[in-house]
Amino acid sequence: MTKGERLVNSVALCALYLRGAPFVRCVRRRRWPLVADALRSEGPDLRSLSEALRARGLYDESACLGDTSLVEWALGVCSSGRAVTFLDPCYPRGWGDALGVCAPPCVWSRGTPPAAAAVGVVGSRVLNAVDRSFAAGVGRLAMRTGRTLVTGGAVGADSVALDAAVLCGGAGRCVVVLPYGLDRAPSLPGVCLLSVCEPWAEFTTGQAMERNTLIYAFGRRAVVVRARLREGGTWHGATDALRRRLGAVYVRRRAADPASAALCALGAVGVSSVAELGSLLDLPLSPAQ
Repeated sequence: MTKGERLVNSVALCALYLRGAPFVRCVRRRRWPLVADALRSEGPDLRSLSEALRARGLYDESACLGDTSLVEWALGVCSSGRAVTFLDPCYPRGWGDALGVCAPPCVWSRGTPPAAAAVGVVGSRVLNAVDRSFAAGVGRLAMRTGRTLVTGGAVGADSVALDAAVLCGGAGRCVVVLPYGLDRAPSLPGVCLLSVCEPWAEFTTGQAMERNTLIYAFGRRAVVVRARLREGGTWHGATDALRRRLGAVYVRRRAADPASAALCALGAVGVSSVAELGSLLDLPLSPAQ
């Protein structure tokens, strides 16, 4: 696929599915893999996008792409590098593998997601000294082993791991998946920012849970620094990832901690140190559910 073909295909996906378009669209989001397959097979140009989808029986999608104003809006977004779509080489493959039709066909971006194998870090906002040391160690481990570090950008485990990774020379290999729009995000030099939300969207609990799912699925490996038993976004995100088998979930094993013990009982892998984690990250993953 040439660069020009990728741009056209990205324009189509953004026009149909990118949140925040200034136009009303009547399309079913779960049909996006059919649209992506049609774009790859037909190789249309901008003028023939609508006809290419109509030929595949995608009539609602074809009608939307017949709106030249919508296509021009999407072209402006894609030409300026403000979005990443499923058909881009830098799209996180873990999303498609683990989430299938529930994966986002396109997201807003500030920067380009690295192609290296990734590991996510999640955890409570309130950490003790040992927790903070562990989170920082995971950030440095990701950089030493050539991985991408993925966090949610929250205070606590996320920011500690991210800061350690950047200080370790990780500029260009760190990703933050946000639970709000990019317009509300400060600039983080060397860090790629991604969001499925409208650029102006404020934080919501629902968007935070969606963000958590994307962190676990991004590289299909994620580390839980600390969680509270049956409370908070870290607990609910981890249990959801385990239930849906999004990938390997590692949790710092803490003495007399009911949350880490419960997550291990649900299928997480307990680790006592960053060194032990390093030996586990290279193990093969089971197929996505």
